[in-house]
Amino acid sequence: MLLTTVVYSTIFVRLYPLFCQIRLSSHNLEIETGRHNNVLLNNRICKLCKRDVEDEFHFVLVCPHFEVIRKRFIKKYYWQKPNVFKFVQLLSVHNIHDLCNLGKYVYFAFKVTLGVSPLFFPFEPEY
Repeated sequence: MLLTTVVYSTIFVRLYPLFCQIRLSSHNLEIETGRHNNVLLNNRICKLCKRDVEDEFHFVLVCPHFEVIRKRFIKKYYWQKPNVFKFVQLLSVHNIHDLCNLGKYVYFAFKVTLGVSPLFFPFEPEY
């Protein structure tokens, strides 16, 4: 039990800043970069799927380009029929295990936005 807690705490410290980027809107998603560049809200479309406005909700639960990563790190409950209520629940979770997985998701999803292939992930999902 103690070893598991130490391992999760160590991983969590590394991933917590990524989790915070989503919670605090401190990222390079179109919703923020467009705001700084005076782009109209409706024109801040996701560059990967070109379907919806690229906001935190779209990035974490909707964008089809992150489907493989999402299925690996986020519980099915959240992404199966996504809505804002489930998104708020996900960001408000207190379970360190789920927070670590959300941090891993954000880490690898950001890598995909930079052009890194999602085929290899050093972290295993933890449900």
